[in-house]
Amino acid sequence: MAESWDIALAKKFKERDNKPKIGNLVGQVISPFPNIRISILDGNGVLTRDQLYCCDHVLQGYKREIKLTEFATDSATSKHKLTSGGSLENYTYTSISIPESTATMEYSDSLSVGDLVLLMPTESEQTWFIVDKVTKL
Repeated sequence: MAESWDIALAKKFKERDNKPKIGNLVGQVISPFPNIRISILDGNGVLTRDQLYCCDHVLQGYKREIKLTEFATDSATSKHKLTSGGSLENYTYTSISIPESTATMEYSDSLSVGDLVLLMPTESEQTWFIVDKVTKL
């Protein structure tokens, strides 16, 4: 028996209701780069490389130029250094300063199995952004 027009209309109204969004999640890395896999929703879903974008700073080898504006110390410290003749030479400094300069910082690690990551979905929730590594307090 076909449903009545009023029930059909009510179902159509219900279909147009906004579906709840998943929103940002914390996921756990279950396989590292290059074929990264991230478990979400208590293991009920797995995101794979083709569903992910990643912020550069969590990638191994990511380089960033930094500006060193000031470094100074004023505590006396004893050090040893090897001279060109092969002997140890003792010296003490009471202050040291380095003038403003630039340097390149390169990240030597990346995400590992077990790491927790903050994930942000696109509108469709079919593609996700790995925003950063996080720690549960």
